[in-house]
Amino acid sequence: MKNLLLIIGILIQSTLLANMAQPYKTGTLGSSPFTNQYVDVVHEYLHITIDPNFQQAHFEVEYQIKADTDGIKIPLLFYASEYYDDFVVSVDGKIVAVKKASEEYLVPEGTVFEDFAFFFEAPNSNNRSTVSINRSNNSGFLIRLDDMLYFETDISKGAHTIHVSYNAFRWEDDTDWIKKYSFRYAFSPAKYWRSFGYLEVVIESSEFEYPITTNFPAPATGDLTTTANWHFAEIPLEVLEINYQPEIGTFATFLTKLTPLGIALIMGLVLIVVHYILIKKYRKINPTKKWSWTVFIGGIIVPLLFVLIWVSSYQLIDSLIGTAASGIHGYSTFFILVLYPIITPIYFFEMWILDRRLKKLNPSKN
Repeated sequence: MKNLLLIIGILIQSTLLANMAQPYKTGTLGSSPFTNQYVDVVHEYLHITIDPNFQQAHFEVEYQIKADTDGIKIPLLFYASEYYDDFVVSVDGKIVAVKKASEEYLVPEGTVFEDFAFFFEAPNSNNRSTVSINRSNNSGFLIRLDDMLYFETDISKGAHTIHVSYNAFRWEDDTDWIKKYSFRYAFSPAKYWRSFGYLEVVIESSEFEYPITTNFPAPATGDLTTTANWHFAEIPLEVLEINYQPEIGTFATFLTKLTPLGIALIMGLVLIVVHYILIKKYRKINPTKKWSWTVFIGGIIVPLLFVLIWVSSYQLIDSLIGTAASGIHGYSTFFILVLYPIITPIYFFEMWILDRRLKKLNPSKN
């Protein structure tokens, strides 16, 4: 029994190790902008339109700002990672040129980036491609300089409207059996605003026919099957996620919960029972035989079938899931195959001991 428990422990441990890999396909991460020290964002309006295939989303963002000073300024600094198509910015209805942040941003004194120096630190001298963003609690995070976009404009003191639009790629999470897709938008830069105004979010998904979810609370008006609206007077969360995971059949769902290891253990138990019956039958017919061919052959075949069932269960479940299957299972099949030479001698020894006991049960025939 201890040996059998050891086998199960090895199987479970190997499966956990095999599934440690966490593959992601990153998409666009848009975000609220960073503001310079002379600008307040009075109102942020975010409108997201999901396409019919949940492959891209169109983002329209409008910021009502209030500037304290006049002159050539960079009022907002955008973080936009992996955006699709043009990143278009207009100020008071006039389109402005968008540029990628240069290395001047790393040493901002006396440059156009000087007004942003209050919330970031220059990176380590060995890595000038990233910038450290400060938090009030002395923790922080790194962002790539290439993902920082800015524009310069001759802005007057007072209220202005800045409009941003871009198309975003979806994110893909393949860590589970079923692919999970999402669009993301970070509100975290708003923590560095001098004050947080009013936020309105609209998600339009009427062209996409399948159910989606978000990590937002329930919408104030509408619903996620058509158009949903939210209103916030404070930062709602770090990153908004709009998620879609394809639905699969009941049987496929059951097998994903059972797992390939569970399928293999159940089928393995059946194989062991059949093997035991054959061993018992052989020993009844041949009570004086020193060796049992049933033990020998089954001791090789049963572990082999167990391993093959375990490996093939991954393909079985993936085929039942269909195109929604992630198809990524780490090093599972490799670990399973490596276990075969470990399982076989242990199983063979257990069956040999069992056969010896059955032989002793009929001493009159020995």
